[in-house]
Amino acid sequence: MSTVPNIWDELFKILGGQIPNVSLFGLSGYTFLAIPLVAGLILGFLIKKALKIVLIAVVAIAAGLYFGVLTMGDLQKYLQTAKGLGPEAMHYAAILFAMLPLGAGFFIGLIIGLKFG
Repeated sequence: MSTVPNIWDELFKILGGQIPNVSLFGLSGYTFLAIPLVAGLILGFLIKKALKIVLIAVVAIAAGLYFGVLTMGDLQKYLQTAKGLGPEAMHYAAILFAMLPLGAGFFIGLIIGLKFG
């Protein structure tokens, strides 16, 4: 048997509250493990709702083109505007990605949010 302490046992001791000074604002360690999961759930829910809105917009644009309410010139004008705003959107996406608490809990929450959102 090895005399090296098991890192998982030590981690569970810390998160289980056996060491009283491991808390922030009086919250336990489990709360901080749940924050990435909740952030992933919220983001997954928002992404699924945004994809539904995009799908509805594509169907509405196709119907507008079919019935002649919308012309290809109008569509090209809107696509040029969207292309011009692309770098700004990527900038804000990079800022959001930098703020997210990435980890296994986040990706599990994201998958659950996408599945059940």
